[in-house]
Amino acid sequence: LKPFWIKPVWLQFPRALFQCFSQGGAMRTVALLGLPVLAYAGSSKLSVFGHKVPDTDATCAAIAYAWELKETGFDATPFLLGDLNPETQYVLKAIGIQKPALLEGKLADKTPVAIVDTNNPMELPEGIEKAAIHSIVDHHKLAGLTNHEPLAVDMRPLCSAGSILYARAKEQNRTPPKEIAGCMLSSILSDSLVFRSPTTTK
Repeated sequence: LKPFWIKPVWLQFPRALFQCFSQGGAMRTVALLGLPVLAYAGSSKLSVFGHKVPDTDATCAAIAYAWELKETGFDATPFLLGDLNPETQYVLKAIGIQKPALLEGKLADKTPVAIVDTNNPMELPEGIEKAAIHSIVDHHKLAGLTNHEPLAVDMRPLCSAGSILYARAKEQNRTPPKEIAGCMLSSILSDSLVFRSPTTTK
């Protein structure tokens, strides 16, 4: 996880977000390719979350993925697995999105969940191995998460989970509302260190 105090990144959000919203260019920020994932579901209600010690990508990707799932008929709600850092607090305030609720305690068996920005069980709630995992959207290497049911997995070697969700929106011909587009853009800007990180992808 990146330290949240990298000042050059989040101090540049005001200008980037203003340009995105004033020019309507959020969905033109990057061009990504990929194949859509058809989601299997045993339940229409889903808790969507990223990793513990949530950064901007984990938080905004959870919000954006919950939006995508709602668009496809799920009752999806984004959650946090910890307190927000200053960068992410600023992002949500600037975009105008309410902070997701905190998911606390052990997951009950068969709890329907969707995961973003990680597949590492050490970064997820206790009980995740017995949860009903609907899907994972991630840009990290495989990290040992197991479960007992089929699930949809969209893992790509891209800069951020937000990058994958942006690509999925394009592939599915979905136009996200301004706030969700802002979440996708913020994920990309944060994880790419405003396109300066060596992990930045085109």
